[in-house]
Amino acid sequence: MRELLFEFESRYTLREKDQLHRMLEKELWIFGDEYSHAVSEIGLAKALNRHLPRLEGRTVPQQRDQLHNGTSGRLDLLLSSVSGSGRTKQQLVVELKRPRTVLSEAEVAQINSYAYAVTTDERYRHDEETCWEFWLVGNSIDDVVQ
Repeated sequence: MRELLFEFESRYTLREKDQLHRMLEKELWIFGDEYSHAVSEIGLAKALNRHLPRLEGRTVPQQRDQLHNGTSGRLDLLLSSVSGSGRTKQQLVVELKRPRTVLSEAEVAQINSYAYAVTTDERYRHDEETCWEFWLVGNSIDDVVQ
């Protein structure tokens, strides 16, 4: 994995969606041993709707899921974990970038827009049993972002 991500030649030939995503969705331990399930390339609306049954019968309004700029988002990876007596849930949204991509303000804005969409969604705002985390993963970071 290290060679694929950091060697000069593979860094410029590795494709994000059909290679990097496929490898990482089978190796969840990279993100933490607690994650037992992942989906790749799932729309934001579909991801949030999959989580609705876990809200245990609470009445939630129907809502059109979109980002603050009006577009619908597409999550690279969504990992899930349930701990304790099954009441505490963790959702990890991972935005992957090609090894040659330098993470800039645009990529940070993208992952922040996913976080904003979830935290301002009325259906999940009062869900205290689920912890959402949002990670942006890449090889190098622009000085402005650091």
